[in-house]
Amino acid sequence: MPVKGRRPMALAIAVLAAFPFALGVVRAAGVQEEMLRDDWMALYIQGQKAGCAHAQTVKRETETGPVYVSTIYEKVSLARGSTQVTIAVTDEVTEDKAGRLLSFSQEVDQGLARMVTRGEVQGDQMVLSTTAADRTQSQTVKAPRGLCPWAVERVSHARGYVPGTTYSLPVFSTQAPTQEVVLTVRIGQKEPVQVFEVTKWLHAAEGELSILPGVKTIEWIDDDGQVWLARTKMAILFDIELRRVSKDVALQPWDAVEVMVAAAILPDRPIRDPRDCKGLALLVSSTDPARPELDLPSDEFQAVKARDGALEVTIRRAEGDPARSYRLPYAEDEYAALLKSTPWLEAEDPRILQMSREAVGGETDALGAARRIEAYVAREIEEKTLGMGFATAAETARQKAGDCTEHAVLVAALARAAGMPSRVVCGLAYGGPVAGDTQRKFYFHMWAEVFVGQWLPLDAALGAHDATHIAIARSALDKPGDLIEITAGIMRTIGTTSIQVLRVGR
Repeated sequence: MPVKGRRPMALAIAVLAAFPFALGVVRAAGVQEEMLRDDWMALYIQGQKAGCAHAQTVKRETETGPVYVSTIYEKVSLARGSTQVTIAVTDEVTEDKAGRLLSFSQEVDQGLARMVTRGEVQGDQMVLSTTAADRTQSQTVKAPRGLCPWAVERVSHARGYVPGTTYSLPVFSTQAPTQEVVLTVRIGQKEPVQVFEVTKWLHAAEGELSILPGVKTIEWIDDDGQVWLARTKMAILFDIELRRVSKDVALQPWDAVEVMVAAAILPDRPIRDPRDCKGLALLVSSTDPARPELDLPSDEFQAVKARDGALEVTIRRAEGDPARSYRLPYAEDEYAALLKSTPWLEAEDPRILQMSREAVGGETDALGAARRIEAYVAREIEEKTLGMGFATAAETARQKAGDCTEHAVLVAALARAAGMPSRVVCGLAYGGPVAGDTQRKFYFHMWAEVFVGQWLPLDAALGAHDATHIAIARSALDKPGDLIEITAGIMRTIGTTSIQVLRVGR
């Protein structure tokens, strides 16, 4: 059962990159520069070294005045069952002396797949481009207004570290460049903190991004503003730390940290033959006293109602209604936006168009075409591997490899290419046991939904949708920040959710 093991790290990067004291790496351009900050850090998950980070900020003199270039490079290795995946993320932000964004880039390198997003501000607009699978897509959006990293640091220093100080700032996030993001900072007491063998008295500063509610990062800072330790709590299970070290220590070898099994949810009793499950009733509860509320969507195949402080979730397998189907292509206005090509769902890519034609053949009925696409993707992704972090549809088509996310994005893109609106769903599905575990559980999972007169769930990774699928969040994957949005909902359930099986229908 696939799970997106890298998402906890991506969320941590989003918080740390926007936090007042987290900076970044610069590339020399042959002009006058002044180094403002240069830090190496070791990255730990649950106390185990899993990667490193290098952060620098420089002041660069240009013909129009000084600019500040901040970049943060982070590399982490995660184990997902018996498979290891290493992800390197490089964020670079260039800002003017007022802290306004001039340009940014983000490169996510997963070994088998690589995506680069760039933005350049032109007046009150930003030209945003995304390159993946040797294809670049561009769009023009409103220029972001949030403060960039060096400006946020200057503001934070000016505010000081008096305990009880609380303030909010609009910030720019490379993880969500088209969204308005607010960083809230709370200053705590100065306290003794052990960083390896040394104990230091440091100021505690807590930060939280509006796009990641409930995910908090604490940085421990000395009187000069130097960060010695940063810790992000990802639900109950994942403590992610950055510890200031020398370059040699940061680059010392590390081992991949297992996250897949730790994130799974064991129900109170097993579900026999889950792929044949036609109906399922569950009681889903929060085990976190600080976050007792749960939020799951209701739809045609998933009914959710409150019950005794929990949620009763009734799911039925999606069969599809031929009487509600339509003749291709979809011609209404309601979901027309979900036919467009996006950086993740490259519906106009030549390879995607060809595969869509192969999958659909001469079928003109939407329901029949959707089922053909589901079966086609299940066959075409020959290598069922957890070694891909999160590839786009075009990259998946080229590699013919991947896990649940690659199956989902390819189904969604082929559906759009065939003239059917589509989106992806993040949630839970029951299966396993996976390598390193001994029991079947609910694992974090992704599948697609295609509009065929009704929204029909399609799961090419597992062969078909069944009643063990619990939907948590949906996305059109049309904005760079969409992955943060959909995984933020998932993070609220990791380590804080119990599932009781009420009824199983066959």
